[in-house]
Amino acid sequence: MRPPTQNLGIADSKTKWPKLFPLLLTCLAFLLLGYMVIGTVQQLGHIIAPVFVPLLISLAVAYLLEPLVERFESYRLSRSNSTIVALLVTALALALLLFVFLPQFW
Repeated sequence: MRPPTQNLGIADSKTKWPKLFPLLLTCLAFLLLGYMVIGTVQQLGHIIAPVFVPLLISLAVAYLLEPLVERFESYRLSRSNSTIVALLVTALALALLLFVFLPQFW
């Protein structure tokens, strides 16, 4: 039987604790920072959402209409006139689709 004063495989706290303490503090600081960032984003989400959603939709529309605008530019239209024509063509196409398919669901 071993005497009670002998170390039984447990790390000596006098040598390990000073080495682990800065790491533990850093981990705790990152967890606290992450908690604060998530809380702030959730709070700001209610404020930013009314602006952010239309912004994303407009970016998607601009991305999708870019090839059509470039096609109209190849017909020697200016960029602004090409954009207006592309928006009008898209609006007319959507109106036509609604006019044709919406009565079938009524």
